[in-house]
Amino acid sequence: MPIEVGHDSSKPRRTMDVDGKAYAYYSLDAAKEAGLGDFSNLPKSLKVLAENLMRFEDGNTTTVEDIKAFADWAQNGGKTNRGPGTKSGCMGTFFSIADTAFGATSLV
Repeated sequence: MPIEVGHDSSKPRRTMDVDGKAYAYYSLDAAKEAGLGDFSNLPKSLKVLAENLMRFEDGNTTTVEDIKAFADWAQNGGKTNRGPGTKSGCMGTFFSIADTAFGATSLV
């Protein structure tokens, strides 16, 4: 049985069997179908981040709203309207700083 963490509230968790061993992963297609956002145009590094957010969605440190905010951020070219006082705003602030310092949105 695969190790499962997080709540999987939107049900993007899937399992695959490799040589008789089950592995859990978080499907970006299932996330899109569940209304979490479209991650298909992201570079692989940010797809890994999206999958990680889904893996650790616990309703406290990472919420469904955080995952949706990340998808919105990515679809809007790294821009966010969220204020820095919210958890999602903190993430948005991080990405704004990364964009300013490193030109991160050129990856999106």
